[in-house]
Amino acid sequence: MHFIKVLPGLALGIALTAGVFAPARAADEPATMGTGAGSYMEAAFKQFDAHVAECTKKTGYDPDNTSNLGKHELAPGEEKWRACAYQGVETILIPATGNPVMYTTLIQTHKIMTDNIRRKASTRAERKRQIEDLVQDIEFKEIEFDATRADSPKKGTQTAQAMDTDRMRDMVDSLRMP
Repeated sequence: MHFIKVLPGLALGIALTAGVFAPARAADEPATMGTGAGSYMEAAFKQFDAHVAECTKKTGYDPDNTSNLGKHELAPGEEKWRACAYQGVETILIPATGNPVMYTTLIQTHKIMTDNIRRKASTRAERKRQIEDLVQDIEFKEIEFDATRADSPKKGTQTAQAMDTDRMRDMVDSLRMP
C-alpha cells in the first residue's frame, strides 16, 4: 500500500508525511495511492510527485533527510519547501479530488503542528504521527470515492474492502502491543 507523503515531518506523503504529501514509494513504482493502476487520482499524484521534486531542487530541503534535526528544529529551506508543497496540493491535488476538504484540513493541520514545533509545544515526531493518521484517512476516503465512480465500481469496491480489512487488522494488532 502506498502512503501520501505529507510535508516535512510529514512528506506532503502526498509529499507532506516524511515531510508527508507525496506518495511514499519506490522510484519505479507508480503513484497510485494504494488504489491500483487507473485510480482517478493517478495522474494528479504523478504531477504532484514531479512538483514536489522541483520544490526540493529549488529549496535544497529534502523531507526524507531530517534525521540530523532536533525534535523542535525546522531545517534550513523547510519553510520554503512547505509553501511550495502546499501550493502543489492546492493547484494539483485539490482540483482533481472528489474530497477537497480533506486536503485543506491536512494543510491546516500541518501548519498548526509546524507552528507548535517552532514554539516547542510539539515535536517533529508528533507532527509526523498526526499527519500520517490524516493521510491514512485520506487514502481510505479516496479509495471509497473511487469505488463509487461509475467507471470503476467493481474494482474500487474490492479495493476499498481490502483496505478496510487491512485497517481492521492494523487496529487489532496495535491493541496487542504492550
